[in-house]
Amino acid sequence: MADLSKWKGLGGWLIPVGLGLCLSPINRFYVIFRDVTLLFGGGAGLPADSYTAVHFAGYTGFLIFEAVCEMVFLAVNIWLLFLFFKERRTFPRPYIFLLLASASFVLLKYGFLLHAFWTASGAFRNGLDDAMSDQEVNVFRAVLSAIFWGLYITKSKRVKATFVN
Repeated sequence: MADLSKWKGLGGWLIPVGLGLCLSPINRFYVIFRDVTLLFGGGAGLPADSYTAVHFAGYTGFLIFEAVCEMVFLAVNIWLLFLFFKERRTFPRPYIFLLLASASFVLLKYGFLLHAFWTASGAFRNGLDDAMSDQEVNVFRAVLSAIFWGLYITKSKRVKATFVN
């Protein structure tokens, strides 16, 4: 086996991985806070026009589902931070799972929004156009990220040399 000692350590392309793991909880807290605020602040139950809060059949259930999923992702993210900084050999597989689960979740949210778009009418449908284009960018970013970082984690010499504890 080749000497991998020169690749050992949290450097190189592992820096953006670590940075993403450190910043991701901020976004997850924001989404959880937003969903809980909409649920308990009344925003999810108010009838809306195209310029106010989104409201459609199943939206309240979706907010609950999204908040619970984000809480699970947050817990996994915090656990992965521990594994990452301790350079545990158990880090790569759960990280790849998180990438795939996150991409799947974004695809699921897009599918839900697409369903709402096709069942909506008139002004409400026009109001969903912006949300659709934002979500399309999120889908592209999540899938591309899962592919890129997943391949990096599975093929990298640095990953093989670093996560050995």
